[in-house]
Amino acid sequence: MNWEMFGAISEDAGGLAVIISILYLARQMKQSRLPAFAESQRAVMSASSGLWAQFTHLMFPPIHHVEMDHMMHEKGLMDSPTSERWMAGIVGVINTDGGAQ
Repeated sequence: MNWEMFGAISEDAGGLAVIISILYLARQMKQSRLPAFAESQRAVMSASSGLWAQFTHLMFPPIHHVEMDHMMHEKGLMDSPTSERWMAGIVGVINTDGGAQ
């Protein structure tokens, strides 16, 4: 076996080692990407559930009041002018700068 053949075999082995290293790194990157993606999804879900809780806390009372006003008006327990005043008040609150936000 001469030095030229040894050099060619070494180059081939080196090339194969580079290919194996690249494949290994690609696999490692894919595996490390999945937990990071899952964590980002958990963060988005946590933030959106917090916003939903705030929205529900702030909007449920006016929505519930509108439903009760409508029900009382339909059953004759509240006259039209009173019902309209309550509705105008709720709509007014929702249309303020703070209510719009």
